[in-house]
Amino acid sequence: MHSVSRESSKPAEGTPHAPLTSADVRRIFYGLMLAMFLSALNQTIVATALPTIGRDFGDFENLSWVIIAYLLASTVVSPLYGKLSDIHGRRAMMLVAIGLFLAGSVVSAAAPDMAVLIAGRTLQGIGGGGIVPLTQTTIADMITPRERGRYQAYMGTSWIVAGVAGPALGGVIAEHLHWSMIFWLNVPFGLVATLLTYHAMKRLPRHERPHQLDLVGAALMIAAATVFLIALTSGGTRLPWMSPTILILMAASLALGLVFIGWLRLAREPFLPLTVLRNPVMRDGTAATSWTNAIPPCGPAARVERATCTASSPS
Repeated sequence: MHSVSRESSKPAEGTPHAPLTSADVRRIFYGLMLAMFLSALNQTIVATALPTIGRDFGDFENLSWVIIAYLLASTVVSPLYGKLSDIHGRRAMMLVAIGLFLAGSVVSAAAPDMAVLIAGRTLQGIGGGGIVPLTQTTIADMITPRERGRYQAYMGTSWIVAGVAGPALGGVIAEHLHWSMIFWLNVPFGLVATLLTYHAMKRLPRHERPHQLDLVGAALMIAAATVFLIALTSGGTRLPWMSPTILILMAASLALGLVFIGWLRLAREPFLPLTVLRNPVMRDGTAATSWTNAIPPCGPAARVERATCTASSPS
């Protein structure tokens, strides 16, 4: 970790900054890596504790939303964090993201019922959804393209460790301790990440760029995805798949999706620019990622379904 990009050496307008040293880059990177690990861990650690949570609250019908709420919230806010960090700075928005993540962890740990737990997980997702893009953007600000692959490999290692350790750790905690410890564990590590971020990222130059936040596009995406997920989680369990309610929900989701696509074509600064899909790398990568997450043995939805089925079985 010895290289600093030329861009990171440039001071922000009106604010002089000395070039970042290798020690500065390491301190910033360690804070980012810890925050990234916490975000990645929370996408896997909860799944194996779902049966215990369902039995504790006596609610298996809404159990899948413990996972869905986090994934949906984090997906929607990710593009907004990138623009907000251009406006307010990487450090400020990273502190906001970690703070929201910790607040969501506390709400989830202290939840008295399933509704509050889902609300806490949503708040967690709003914070966790900012950690990943801000980490990637900050690395791009600090590290030259030639060296960036090595740092991305380090970050990839944290995702692998989280993916392997998360389910096992969640199962151990749920079996031998109370499931709320899964969320309480985030607090000390999150505070350490906050301190590292607060002190280390002070020296990171700001590159302020004006943006217009496409809140309408974000709202349309949330509405379309939420209605679609309600239909998927209700069909075959609470209601027959061909019932009028499920069909209306599917039609409403499709209509909202079409409105969302139309809005993206008209918006001055769209929530998700469709033009990026003209790049074959982005197009093929997005398609591959979508199919990977949709495969039943590996996708998050499959883990939720298996855990829910196990929890609700008579044995």
